[in-house]
Amino acid sequence: QSRPHAMRRRANLQRQLGEVLTARLRQAEASRSPVGSLRFEVERVRRRELTIGVLISFDFWAGHIEHFKAEGLDFAVLDLEHSTCDAPCAEELFRTARLLDFPLIVRPEAAVHHMVKKYMDWGAAGLMMPWTESQQQIDAMRDAVFTPPLGRRGPGGPSIYANRSLDR
Repeated sequence: QSRPHAMRRRANLQRQLGEVLTARLRQAEASRSPVGSLRFEVERVRRRELTIGVLISFDFWAGHIEHFKAEGLDFAVLDLEHSTCDAPCAEELFRTARLLDFPLIVRPEAAVHHMVKKYMDWGAAGLMMPWTESQQQIDAMRDAVFTPPLGRRGPGGPSIYANRSLDR
């Protein structure tokens, strides 16, 4: 491609992205539902609509969540597999996301039942599972995420009153 053509294409894509973000921000402001924004985002993914998020792997200030929401982002992924985020900091990020009704997805350190259950109890909106290579691991994750009869997770944790996890 010629340089002018590539520059026009890039400018066109940036304009389209700006229009999408502006429309999404207006739509999000108009659709404050008690169910929360996660179900709305899941439906958008099923319809193959554009969703935009960020991967948080350093600088774990909870105020970023508020900025992400204000700027019209659809979700964030908290990467605990490749980061140094500790438990109190992660819990604060989940709490902030719950209060703002902003989907915060977690990428746990490993596909281990007790870790996943803990993050779901803290209010993770979803999971990006690392190193999941067998049906046995998938079954263990299902048990950690869902309450009976689909899984073995019990109610509890700081998000018990505002839990918007996958089975709600």
